[in-house]
Amino acid sequence: MVLALIITLIATSVVLMIAAVVMLKQRDVDLPDQLRTRLLADVNAMTAPLQITTDRVSLTLSDEYQPVLTLQSVKVADQNATQIVAVDYAVTEASLAALFLGELKLQRLSVEGVQVPISRSETGQVGLVLQPDVGTDAETVGAFDVAKTLETVLTLPELDKFKTLEIFGITIEYDDALTNKTYVVDGARATLDRTGDALQVFSDFALITGGANVATVEMTYATTLGQAAGDYGVSIDQLPAQVVAGQAPFLSWLAALDAPISGSIRGGWDDNFAITPTSATLEIGSGRVKPTEGTRPVVFDGAKAYLTYDPATQMMVLDQVRVDSRDLQLSASGYLKATISEGVAEDFEGHIDIVDLAANPLGSLIEPFKSQNGHV
Repeated sequence: MVLALIITLIATSVVLMIAAVVMLKQRDVDLPDQLRTRLLADVNAMTAPLQITTDRVSLTLSDEYQPVLTLQSVKVADQNATQIVAVDYAVTEASLAALFLGELKLQRLSVEGVQVPISRSETGQVGLVLQPDVGTDAETVGAFDVAKTLETVLTLPELDKFKTLEIFGITIEYDDALTNKTYVVDGARATLDRTGDALQVFSDFALITGGANVATVEMTYATTLGQAAGDYGVSIDQLPAQVVAGQAPFLSWLAALDAPISGSIRGGWDDNFAITPTSATLEIGSGRVKPTEGTRPVVFDGAKAYLTYDPATQMMVLDQVRVDSRDLQLSASGYLKATISEGVAEDFEGHIDIVDLAANPLGSLIEPFKSQNGHV
């Protein structure tokens, strides 16, 4: 009789567990307020000094039968209750095995609907603008400080199983005091992948610049937890030359161009946060060059430039420069010495070796003027 009762209780428990799994597999179940409060307490204990609040938490199971938590209207604040970021939705996947042991081990986090205000000061410092309380001034946190905070969170023991962060629907408002311009980006996305201590970050977005084409930007960043050094890459497509010139001081000479630019920029910094040499491959579309308002624009069909810039010496090596137009075909190399102060290039001087030159201004010559091995 007792054995039959035990078997019945076990069978009933199994049936209830199966029913619970089926229910969670098919729908989201809202957590009661008491359980939601306890969950947030555990999460905030992990992320301290950052504090997280949310209006609603629901639970379901993934296709792999891992617990999936959905948080709605999420806000992240610092220890002074200053809001850092607000998120419409956050979906996170946890370890089922750890959950059975009473531990919350997050493995994956997907976020949608994030507003990211970024500013660049008049001295060229880039940072994240914290959302202040009403009536207070905004506070800006430097990019390296943001990266350090992220590293601190990722090295928590509770996140040793964490692998992937995905962010969709990012709205970026970039207020650039150095160039006195504001850029707004909607629909950007970003991912962070973690393999052991190695981190890989990818982001891309489209930028409406007012021209006929929509410019796109892709950014990558690679680093190792516990190390300050990192490598970045930026790939651009159809970005106006004046925008490129305004964001990279060593490329400020591009401001004289009215043309779209595609290409890539690669660089990084060492463990002392010193910027390492930066390389750039630029393909410039058809446009015109106008150094000053009083000069006549010169039209060209296209140009290419391969260069490396060393911030330690402020020296830029032009491995190859090529210009094609109706009146001029030029292939050259050389170097430029840049004088950069507080994010602004004040002067360039250098030496250009002309490898090949063919010129026929306005088609006025029967045969183009040609020259090789010239110097400027």
